Amino acid sequence: MKAAFAAAALLLAAACSDPSGPVGPAGSARVQIDRSVYLLLGEPAAIVSFTVRNTSPWPLALPGCSGRVSASIERLEASEWVPRFATNPCPPVYPGLPPVVLAPGESAADHVVVEEGGRYRLVLYLRGAEDPEFAYDAVSPEFEVVSWLAD
Repeated sequence: MKAAFAAAALLLAAACSDPSGPVGPAGSARVQIDRSVYLLLGEPAAIVSFTVRNTSPWPLALPGCSGRVSASIERLEASEWVPRFATNPCPPVYPGLPPVVLAPGESAADHVVVEEGGRYRLVLYLRGAEDPEFAYDAVSPEFEVVSWLAD
């Protein structure tokens, strides 16, 4: 039992030390963003492109609508991650639309829009496509949105 716990702790430590972003249990999925800093140079919003890749041996279901992947955006406020909003959710008039399903090795790309400066991360709520009891959050690397105004 102690050996299994130690092995799990080592896997978790390895996942947390990966510079390309955190991974889920046993490397189930990886969320990557296109850069770490976005500038609001007279633009009303920053467009943050992301990719989620299924690195597991089983299919994963991601929430979304009409092929768009839904991601929640969290902002770092007073050393705590606070949910801000979700992107690309299905409107309530379309209940029961199928989720975006990624087979092992497949990826899906999408983007989110952030309208104010701050430090953020994306969170994708994943489920096993064949086993809905398997669920976890895949988290992107942190990124910053900077508002820069010239005098």
